[in-house]
Amino acid sequence: MTIFLAIGAIIIGVLLLHFGGERLLHSSITVARGLGLSNLIIGIFVVAVATSTPEVLTSVIAQFKGMPGDIAMGNVLGSNIANISLVLGISLLISPCKLTKEIRLREMAFMMIALLLIIGLMWIGPITFRRSLLLVVALAGYLLFHYFEARKGRKPRCPKVAYLKESLLILIATVLLFVGARFLLYGAVKIATMFGIPARVISLTLIALGTSLPELATAIAAARRGEEEVVLGNVVGSNIFNPLLIIPLAALVRPIVFSKEMFVQDAPIVLAFTLLLWGMVGFFKRLTRYHGIALLLAYFLYILYLY
Repeated sequence: MTIFLAIGAIIIGVLLLHFGGERLLHSSITVARGLGLSNLIIGIFVVAVATSTPEVLTSVIAQFKGMPGDIAMGNVLGSNIANISLVLGISLLISPCKLTKEIRLREMAFMMIALLLIIGLMWIGPITFRRSLLLVVALAGYLLFHYFEARKGRKPRCPKVAYLKESLLILIATVLLFVGARFLLYGAVKIATMFGIPARVISLTLIALGTSLPELATAIAAARRGEEEVVLGNVVGSNIFNPLLIIPLAALVRPIVFSKEMFVQDAPIVLAFTLLLWGMVGFFKRLTRYHGIALLLAYFLYILYLY
């Protein structure tokens, strides 16, 4: 009976995360476009932050509930892998993406810096909030840089947006995400305990995949509409915000104590996936369906390796 309750909790959690993420995304984009923000900025900030909310809530709640630090850390690392390989891979199968100069030269560099900062902190040891302040400083610098960039290329504001209504919907969506994160964590931990699966593996796969559903839904919708900048901005932006935002918030609750395997095995794998994407972006001016197949194959092999 317990196994069915756990599976049911995971299904409910995933559905709440999906619908909450979809609603949060739609309202956030509506407000952002009403304010005259460009598609790239919307993808990097509005969409990426909105779709990263499940990861934030899941990791912070896990820290509050006293769960192993591998949950919070694995959620971040696993989500980054899922974004690069699964989310972008499926998006490319739907619609190839043309790479802009900003993505190729600037945003990929920011993404690599964010990852290297996390790996550097993991090398030192458990991540305390004091140590994570380095990530907060990096995030503040990143936000300030794009704030001034956004002011340069701002479009005319749209006066027809119902800001009060959309703000209320954003609040409702956030509640759905919070409840969904609780259900997902409960079910995942129950299954891990019953079958003796390490928290590290559960967080890197099941939890990371569940919290990445908003990114996947967003990327698919954007790919169908041909909004290439939103697709790439969503993936790259999420992979920047995941380490720079989630880790400090989780460490604020209590220090993140992760396993040795998380640093020795999983961090290098995330770095390898990031380098794979950087190589594709560096050598090609356009990502095609063949690149999507390669990324999905890499993700499949990664899951086989873990289990």
